[in-house]
Amino acid sequence: MTIGRRIRRRRMELGLSQVELAEKMGYQSHGVISLIESDKRDITWENVCKYAKVLDCSPAYLMKWEDQINDEDLELLEEIYADPIFREKLMNYASKLKELLDAEKELTDAEDAQTT
Repeated sequence: MTIGRRIRRRRMELGLSQVELAEKMGYQSHGVISLIESDKRDITWENVCKYAKVLDCSPAYLMKWEDQINDEDLELLEEIYADPIFREKLMNYASKLKELLDAEKELTDAEDAQTT
């Protein structure tokens, strides 16, 4: 099951409409929710964490990590998620790591273009 379908399932379990979820997420329209639930739009790690908070579940559930990790690791993830300071630091680290990986990919693509 995709993250979009997990968001949809959890929203429905809570009895929320797309409009209500969009309001809780701070979106102007429910169209974004529709796109995400139909897997036509990706979401950032930061938004995964926001969805998890609004939908009262863990990011691990939304990312389907719960099916791939053991209970001890899941408890650790839940502890990390519960600590707002650590969670913020982790999100900043993940964002910087993504920037570095994107920059590396751009350099690699540029080098490949020069050699062809």
